[in-house]
Amino acid sequence: MCVTVCYFVFLFFCFFLFFFCFFFNDTATTEIYTLSLQTLFRSTGADHRSGFGHFEFLLILKNIRSLVLQDVRGITHQALVTISKLKSLCHLDISQFKKDSEQHDQTQANEGWYENPNMSLRTLVEALPLLTSLDISGTNLAGTGKFDCHDLKDKDSPVKCDIPGLVSRVDNPLEFLGLYKTEHDASLRAHIPAKEISGEIIEPHMLSAA
Repeated sequence: MCVTVCYFVFLFFCFFLFFFCFFFNDTATTEIYTLSLQTLFRSTGADHRSGFGHFEFLLILKNIRSLVLQDVRGITHQALVTISKLKSLCHLDISQFKKDSEQHDQTQANEGWYENPNMSLRTLVEALPLLTSLDISGTNLAGTGKFDCHDLKDKDSPVKCDIPGLVSRVDNPLEFLGLYKTEHDASLRAHIPAKEISGEIIEPHMLSAA
């Protein structure tokens, strides 16, 4: 019963969102309703992978510039492919923060984990040329720091980048990159293509995460 109610609430929200985007399709409007997505997903308490697909409904927000999906479930590789089609995005937050009570919940524990993190991050970032702020805190998207054979286009040229999925931003660094509690202590790596970094170990990084 609860899931049914949540589903109808979601459908109503999508209709409402579509109405405003259709008649007021500008940056300000779409950005306001993007910030509502996080609140909606948290309030339903449902597993979004069961009914929300790969977030295709976001594609009606053609001019969206800021998308906050912190702690939203179901952000799989395919969901990232969908998000990568939002070409106007400048700010994206797909961070995941597990509470102590959720540590033993296997479904929640898998949130933010990607089978091929280097490829998932690369697919996302290379498709969003206007992206300046990215938060991948609490995920494994930063990889281990090791490159796979397909991560470099020119395998004979060394690249100073310790996050393989961001190699395309070496010459165009992000303004901000959230790496708080990412796996393999990503925030401590030497070569990160971002002007400001958040993390949980070094004080300046902790201040950025606050």
